[in-house]
Amino acid sequence: AAHKSILQSLSQEFLRRFGQGTGSATVTASSSAAATDREDEDLPLFQLEDGGVDWIKALLDVEMPCAVVSHLDQEQLDVILETTGLDTIFPPDKRVSATNFYASQSQEFLGAALRLERRPDYCAVFDTTPSSAAAAHQVDMQSICRIGSYKNYDLLGADLTFKYFTQLQTQVLRGLFTDNKLDEPQTEIQDIKPETRPSTTMTRFFEEGDR
Repeated sequence: AAHKSILQSLSQEFLRRFGQGTGSATVTASSSAAATDREDEDLPLFQLEDGGVDWIKALLDVEMPCAVVSHLDQEQLDVILETTGLDTIFPPDKRVSATNFYASQSQEFLGAALRLERRPDYCAVFDTTPSSAAAAHQVDMQSICRIGSYKNYDLLGADLTFKYFTQLQTQVLRGLFTDNKLDEPQTEIQDIKPETRPSTTMTRFFEEGDR
């Protein structure tokens, strides 16, 4: 019952957030009970985007660890991951939620990098909003945004945009870090010695009577 209640509240929140089902007519008391029964029987499901899971698994196969960041609290996030079967891909130590009480989205991204044991400039954020792209750049992360809720021209701040997961390849992701993120040996610092001038010794010979 608690599990179903959480899913109901999450579904209602998503409907309000994305404007689905708004403007519905007021129902009477008798029809309200019937609608509640139908809602219990036909609870909205969380649908995964085509190719999304395969893409995450492809990243894990090439040893690119992944973490999930959510504005929801830990309990709600756990329920969604369990419902969608993503709990095995994102174990509890790879989850960042509102329960962690980070001050901003960029701080949440840093929390994810900490859990992955990766430098922020070696991380990429997958999201769908311009704000996430800005938050990623604030902590030197790359931003990859999926075109959907926002159009491509709204996501100009992202380093890479895509519409379908089938368009992505791990080589494309590596290419974001090729130019300036490769490990290079540090140049040895040479000791700078102070400039010295050759010393000149001058000798004066005194003649008798000069003293």
